[in-house]
Formats: sequence, C-alpha cells, structure tokens
Amino acid sequence: MARKVVFALIENRAGQVLLIQRGYGREKYRWSLPGGHVDRGESNRRAAVREAREETGFHVEIVYRIDEGYRAPWKAYFAKIKGGRLRPKRPECLDAKFFDYDKLPKLAFDVDRRVISNRLKDVGKSPEGRH
Repeated sequence: MARKVVFALIENRAGQVLLIQRGYGREKYRWSLPGGHVDRGESNRRAAVREAREETGFHVEIVYRIDEGYRAPWKAYFAKIKGGRLRPKRPECLDAKFFDYDKLPKLAFDVDRRVISNRLKDVGKSPEGRH
C-alpha cells in the first residue's frame, strides 16, 4: 500500500501562495506546495502542519481540506500562518517564496496545479500562472 502524502497551501496576507523549490529527485529545481509523507500513527492534518513547519519554518493552522486524491492517497489543506519565520529546510528545499497566483513558476507536480486551481475556485479567482 502506498504511503499517504499531505500538502499545505499557505497564503500570506497579500494573498500570495507559498511554494518550496525542491532540492532532490526528478523534479529538482521545480516548485511545489510544502508537503510530505504521513508518519505511522499521525493524522493527515497533523502531518500537514509538521511538514509545513519542517520545510518552511512557519507554524500553521489547518483551516479546511481543499482536495484529495482517490487513486493515490493524498490530501491537501488550506492553512493559515500562526507564527515562525520563513526558513527553507536545506538540502530538501533549495528555497521557499511567496508567489502571486498569476505569476507562478514551473510547478513540480500535477497535484500542485490541481490544488492551486481548486483554491482559486474557492476564492473566485482564475488560475493564469505558467504551468
């Protein structure tokens, strides 16, 4: 059975989305939502909070689930920043930055595009970033 994966879509007060630049794998140098595997005995929401803190330095609070995979076991959550400071975890993350939704960099995964698109539908925006 595949391990569960979680993602956190985090926005700043200006409405920009936080992405991490991947530091490994086939998608190295591409950008993605913060996320990772759910540890044994850990809830999906707790894993999303932990992964966001580990990869970005921010302490976040889960607000709601944006989307989930049905073929692959993943869930994505909208999260609000509650504290901390932006500090990407190296070497796993080469960088972490906030981006305007209409000026997104090259995204690593289809799930990133899907989750961002669903968030924009939630707030009535239109996704026009580079994919």
